[in-house]
Amino acid sequence: MSSDAKRSSVRPDFFDDAECRGSSIDIFFPPRHQPLLIKKAREVCASCPVMQECREYSLDLHEQFELFGIWGGWSHLERITYLRNNNRVAARAAYDAKIWNL
Repeated sequence: MSSDAKRSSVRPDFFDDAECRGSSIDIFFPPRHQPLLIKKAREVCASCPVMQECREYSLDLHEQFELFGIWGGWSHLERITYLRNNNRVAARAAYDAKIWNL
């Protein structure tokens, strides 16, 4: 496998445009209770042109296995909260559609 093919199978194409490219990975995987590192990671994400793609990628991965670190500006806990709320909304919509024959 060529190095380009190997690299593309490990990470999505949008990573090439990510603001974090070349940054220290440590700020995106900070030890617990390190608000300054978390703030720094969020600042990098906030100016990133592919923040939304990164966030969606992290949500997709999170459904397969637990994903830690800051991705698309969101922490592990924020992803869990979003997915739980999103699942509740989808479940409620399906229930309402069934009950009201929508």
